[in-house]
This record gives sequence, C-alpha cells and structure tokens, in this order.
Amino acid sequence: MSRNILWLIISMLFSQEKTIIPYDWSGHQGYV
Repeated sequence: MSRNILWLIISMLFSQEKTIIPYDWSGHQGYV
C-alpha cells in the first residue's frame, strides 16, 4: 500500500520537475 503511494508521489515529482532535484538519492545524476 505504502509502496504504491510512494511511487505515485515520486512519479508526480519527476513528472513536474525532472531536473530540479536537490540531491541524487538513487546514485544517478538526478535521473532514475
């Protein structure tokens, strides 16, 4: 349940601001 919500939030964030990420939290350069 929480996983779906998490992915929903992440997808929304990436959808609106793909290059506006304060830090790379996946080890990538801002992109996943």
